[in-house]
Amino acid sequence: MPSFFIATTFLGQPCGSGSTHGVNPAMQARLRAAEGAIGAAFDALAPDQRLDPLSGAGNASFSQWSAIAGPHECWRPNAGHHSAGAAIDINVADTPYIVTRNGLVAGGRTCDADRVATRERALAVDDRAMQFMTPPAAAADLSGRQPNESTQSVWTRFKAVSNALGSYLSFAVDSEPAEIARVAIENLDEISDDELLAIIPEGERLNIDRALARLERSLSSQEFQASHPGWPNSSRMQYLRILRDYEQARSPMLIGNTSPTPARTHNPARGFLNLRMEIVTALCDEGLRWGACDFGVSADGSSQNGAMMHFDLADDGGYAEINSLLRFG
Repeated sequence: MPSFFIATTFLGQPCGSGSTHGVNPAMQARLRAAEGAIGAAFDALAPDQRLDPLSGAGNASFSQWSAIAGPHECWRPNAGHHSAGAAIDINVADTPYIVTRNGLVAGGRTCDADRVATRERALAVDDRAMQFMTPPAAAADLSGRQPNESTQSVWTRFKAVSNALGSYLSFAVDSEPAEIARVAIENLDEISDDELLAIIPEGERLNIDRALARLERSLSSQEFQASHPGWPNSSRMQYLRILRDYEQARSPMLIGNTSPTPARTHNPARGFLNLRMEIVTALCDEGLRWGACDFGVSADGSSQNGAMMHFDLADDGGYAEINSLLRFG
């Protein structure tokens, strides 16, 4: 571990693991202050309001309520703030890097910058999910933080899209697995419906008969018809549309190296924001940037916003980048 790194935990989980366990002292101070604020928010809740997000039950412990799974990712070589011990990624298994927008310009991870069509298709899915689940919403608001916008406001609008996406895709897709280990379809618009059903196996997608029955009940309800004038009411057509949307949504949510056909992705049917507002707010209140919205916008309208799991000091905290284990000492 670098000599200036301090072994640190945050919300009961270690900041890193093995020889890279720790953050720099400036980052540790911010994390400790944020954890104090999160603990105070928990303590202020009545016991029956301390809800376990997994079960919905009250009287949850602090660990259950905060729902942080596994070690945080902190040090990585050749990764800017991470390499200086000045960044933390939280709940990485269930909180992906997503596509965002600034007006008509899509944003996201740098390695996807040349995949404009992929980004735009993912945003179109977010828009359809909002229109399906929360009419009359016109578009998913995944823009960067606006001047003087509170963290609670940013979290709320991102969470609305996350919930809508998860609920929409769950009409056709199993939301249980966090990771999908199947090569993404490259030319989705060129394959037939039968090919689509053959490529996405049952188990990953829901049984078509049960899914169609559920969709039929939703599409034929008076409430849905009143709030979705002109929406196609064919349950089979909707099931197939959702499967295509699922595949388009998961392609940029890759795990590992960038690829037009990633072999492993997050499951978008789980949504993409699985961090409590209290956690995000406390970290931002301590001056950390949230990768979802705080990376800024370039002159051409592009941005790297969308790192839902990422928080950093915005600088290196006064400590050098350590990019090689050979330099640890």
